[in-house]
Amino acid sequence: MYYWDEHILCPFYLRDATLRGRAAIVCEGIGESISTRQDFKTIDAKDRFKTLYCAKEYEQCRIYQAVHKDYEERKENSGA
Repeated sequence: MYYWDEHILCPFYLRDATLRGRAAIVCEGIGESISTRQDFKTIDAKDRFKTLYCAKEYEQCRIYQAVHKDYEERKENSGA
């Protein structure tokens, strides 16, 4: 079973994107006003990734880990 946007748990997920027939997932990136795009060779590969990482085990995703670490470091540096 694949999960769609209403099932997404990851706080850094932004949207699905397709460019020239290539499936992609767009997430927040490291730093302000930056996004990260992951391209997949097939829509099925994108859907499997989205089901596992975006809708279920997002804390295991390397993008989540990097963006979360960036947020924590910015929070520390701002004195919050």
